[in-house]
Amino acid sequence: MKPIDAGMLALVPSLVMGALMGACENAPTADDVAAQKTEVSMQQAAAAVGMPAIKNFNELRLARTIYEMRDDAKLQTWSYLLDMQGKKHLLCKSLGYGLPYATQYSNPQRVQHPYSGVYYTLPQAEPNGLFMPDNAEASWIVCVSPTGEAKPVYVEERMIVSPFPFEEEAEPMVVRSTEKPTSK
Repeated sequence: MKPIDAGMLALVPSLVMGALMGACENAPTADDVAAQKTEVSMQQAAAAVGMPAIKNFNELRLARTIYEMRDDAKLQTWSYLLDMQGKKHLLCKSLGYGLPYATQYSNPQRVQHPYSGVYYTLPQAEPNGLFMPDNAEASWIVCVSPTGEAKPVYVEERMIVSPFPFEEEAEPMVVRSTEKPTSK
């Protein structure tokens, strides 16, 4: 019988650890098991209940109509702020419905796929070089200034933007303008 080489003996623990770690990497996690069970349950629910029998697609038609109406470059609206008692206060005569501050012009993330085959996303800057937040409690409203020009106004209040003016309870806000009206 040959004596065991000390170098080979030192290699045994690392081989055992490697085999154990490899087994752990292939074992499903609790999240994997839960996701698999949820998928099976959802398939059973779809088979038992089925999909709704949508025939008229009215909501889809309304969504399309709203998109098309919002696309009018001269869409006249009125923007109101709501106070703590729910009372409306006219902010300005406005154009369009405004944009939530977190709206982005470009895709906020870009996909990376290195040679390893692992896909992940990275944040992507807007065309102005800034990284926008995922969410913001503000809107950009294009108000018609006292001179008749369209000007963007940043608003961080709960608000209503309407295609027609409200008459009841709508008190104009006092907005001071440094612009002087021009005569046309």
